[in-house]
Amino acid sequence: MGGKAKFIFAVFLAFLSGWFARGYLLSPQSHLSEPQPFAHNKGSGAAESVSGYHQGDKPSPFSAPDKTLELNDSASAELVDSRKLLGSPLNASDKLALFQSLLNTHQFEDAIHFYAANEAVLALADIQQWRTALLQFLSLKLNNGETALFTELVDLWLQYDYSDIDVLLLMAKFNRVMAYYLEALQTYALASTYAYNLQKKMQVDEELQHFVLTRDAAYAKRSEWYELMNFYGQLMDLGLENAPRKFRYAELLLMHGDESTANFQLEALSLKPAWKSRVAKLRADWADNGDYQARQQIPAPGFESAIAMKPLGSHYLMEVVLNGDDNIELLVDTGASITMLTSDSFARLVRAGDWQDLGWRFFNTANGVARGRLMQVEHFQLGSYQLKDVAIAVQGGNLGDGVDGLLGMNVLNKFHFQINQDRHELMLTPR
Repeated sequence: MGGKAKFIFAVFLAFLSGWFARGYLLSPQSHLSEPQPFAHNKGSGAAESVSGYHQGDKPSPFSAPDKTLELNDSASAELVDSRKLLGSPLNASDKLALFQSLLNTHQFEDAIHFYAANEAVLALADIQQWRTALLQFLSLKLNNGETALFTELVDLWLQYDYSDIDVLLLMAKFNRVMAYYLEALQTYALASTYAYNLQKKMQVDEELQHFVLTRDAAYAKRSEWYELMNFYGQLMDLGLENAPRKFRYAELLLMHGDESTANFQLEALSLKPAWKSRVAKLRADWADNGDYQARQQIPAPGFESAIAMKPLGSHYLMEVVLNGDDNIELLVDTGASITMLTSDSFARLVRAGDWQDLGWRFFNTANGVARGRLMQVEHFQLGSYQLKDVAIAVQGGNLGDGVDGLLGMNVLNKFHFQINQDRHELMLTPR
């Protein structure tokens, strides 16, 4: 992993200079001045830190410069002066106002120094407000097309904190908007390297997945198959592959007659039970026809499988199987943190040895906090996927005729998923 991370970081450094040069050239002030790098960088020694970064590691912030902030915002300046006259220190709200003022007046270097000086002394909730202000400011500049200001602030911020996932994802969005697709992929690869917990990893994965599906659809619609093949090749080179992307890449390689590289991708896939038949069919099509035409529209683009659902009003009902032979119907509910069974359905299903009782718990529901039993089922089947030891909340109430419970995020977050409303399908790829 360390070697891969260093390689990704080296690639990132190569494109970063060109990326920011674009922003520099876009700036109307670029011939007058350019931001100078900070003397002390929160991310110093970045190449070594990439492979050794663990949850909880936090490089020390650099010291704020020994100078008086030159504020252009008169209200903020008056606030500072009044506090000095009263001999009172700035409180958290005052500091946030100053930080926002520095951003709004484009004093980005001072803003980051001010953030660094306060990061260690403010409460976590206060720091989160500062980060929200930063991300909202960047999003506004990006959405307004103020690319010079956006790139200047991103450049300076990443010198301070090179592993900021949220800022890196905004940078990826900028690259996508500007049609710098390779740079966008490189940024996703870097963000993936720094995604040290499940929440951040899911955030990066979901945005990358959306990007891949969007580019696939756009290239295929214009029949730009060679460009699409190169796009998937870049995904492979950057270590952003998964099973559906490997299959799609192999399909495109066969279309262009590169059988040896396609077989290299298919060999590993053929060992996966869920992919064995699809790989065999693809190879048979190639052997029978001597050529291959990639699909214009993939039935489930970028996903491994699609499971049929039943529409139920504005919701969908899905069949799952518990412990091998108990078929139940669950409402797909992305707002539910945990899968749930009604008390009546559970009483009908429970048998000795199949469930483990984890005790009484409180759960947040659409109707408020409710008390229920937390059980663990040994075998949970969703489509062709077999999950083990899945936690299920058992609660009272009636969800309607034929509805046994809710399919919640503790199951769904094990997959990349998308609901196809036109075909009433849940499209899945295991994470």
